[in-house]
Amino acid sequence: MRNGLATDASSTGYALGSTADATSAIAVAILANVPVALRGDPGTGKTSLVRSIADALRWPIHTMTATIHDATDFAGMAYLSSNGTLDTRTNRASLQWAVALAQESVKCGGNGLLFFDDISYAPPAVQNALLQIVQERRVGEFQLPFGVRCAAALNPMDTAASMRALTAPLANRMVHITWAPDADSWAEGNLSGWHLTLPNFPEKWQHGFAATRAKVTAFIRTRPNYLHSEPTDESAQGGPWPSGRTWEMVITLLSACDAAGAGAEVRRLLTAGAVGQTAAAEYLAWEADRQQ
Repeated sequence: MRNGLATDASSTGYALGSTADATSAIAVAILANVPVALRGDPGTGKTSLVRSIADALRWPIHTMTATIHDATDFAGMAYLSSNGTLDTRTNRASLQWAVALAQESVKCGGNGLLFFDDISYAPPAVQNALLQIVQERRVGEFQLPFGVRCAAALNPMDTAASMRALTAPLANRMVHITWAPDADSWAEGNLSGWHLTLPNFPEKWQHGFAATRAKVTAFIRTRPNYLHSEPTDESAQGGPWPSGRTWEMVITLLSACDAAGAGAEVRRLLTAGAVGQTAAAEYLAWEADRQQ
């Protein structure tokens, strides 16, 4: 790492940037309501960062550690219900944590944070139970306010033998940001009490969607091979790769960056975190050529 900027991404395949840019990228994703996966070594402060963002926004946050939960903790317990006829169906009981988070988020305009810690230890059944929450903010049959944001933290695959790659469906619902804070950033945070200055996010930031959508659509028309390219390698499937869903994320994220005045490096981290480094580099180079 040189001047807070990691110089070798070959070992992970994920985009790396300065601590300040990574912090801004994570904050933009959360504010734009795009589920975000923080990838970093144990003890680097991923959980503390997400809590600091929630504190700065004065939003409620609920943390669930994947290692101590099973699928029913995220999807609810199934039970049979009858309406008095022979027609009987299986329902799922609402979970107390989801109801409590919804009640607290309503006090904040429907906003809140749901944080899945150590998700890389979660077995496939648990990851599958998270799909509906991440995509639709539904916990079983209970609907969370859509302003509840989702974030997750995971360690590198080589950290422990019990690590699992994210399933392709779950990975493809998140933007992946590498978190590797440098010593200077840690020192500043330690002295300041980890106070965060979040990007200035205009209330009507979505007004830029149409222009960004037009650019992304034009790019895909000229580079159709980048629309969908799921990796064949299981570990790569657990990271960012291009699909129709992740290009929609790019539209949201770049519109948010433009509204917040985010720099080029933050735009790069978010685009690469959604569709992967190769597709991101192609798109951003194409976009730059069009602006000349």
